[in-house]
Amino acid sequence: MINITIAGKEYIFPQEWKEVKLKQYMGIQPILKKEKDEATKIVEIVSVLSNIPYEIILDLEISSLGKVFNLVDKLLQSQPEPAPDTFILNGVEYISALKNRNLTTREYIDLDLLCKDLDNNLDKIMAILFRENEGGIIPYRTVDLESRAKLFYDELTADYALDAANFFFHMQVKSVVDFLVNKQREIMKQIVKTRRKKLKVLMSNGFGTSS
Repeated sequence: MINITIAGKEYIFPQEWKEVKLKQYMGIQPILKKEKDEATKIVEIVSVLSNIPYEIILDLEISSLGKVFNLVDKLLQSQPEPAPDTFILNGVEYISALKNRNLTTREYIDLDLLCKDLDNNLDKIMAILFRENEGGIIPYRTVDLESRAKLFYDELTADYALDAANFFFHMQVKSVVDFLVNKQREIMKQIVKTRRKKLKVLMSNGFGTSS
């Protein structure tokens, strides 16, 4: 973290993704995708990451704003180190659902659905991907999802979210590819089946034989 003093008030700006909260990370995603000029986007991102009011940032001298822009650019360009597969929040240990186990069907179905809108569902995705460790990860039940997602939204750091986003992006791509491949196989099987039926009909009528 780095301290920034603006108008006599001190603000804290993150220098690494592990210093950014999940809610801040989720807050900058729609800004990055807006059809606005880059300067406006940066001002909005600075406001989200530092809690500096938007109007105060607009009143900064250009030279001061340039320094803040550099901090944003450095953060956005940085690559976080892989996050650990366990962490502790409010005295409770959480463990990755991928540690020494495969996803259950229940987990996979919900994750596959949620990652279709990854930016808005990261808190819920994290609440499935990480759960309480009670001598092993607790079973996934949707009844617990909202409360855990709210906790992660407020307290979890973005380095975990970036790991999850990367994993589930590839999972989504794989899911689509698998679907297309399987669909293609089904179509080909249907074509072969139809052609065989037609061939049998032709042969029974005396066609298709050498003359």
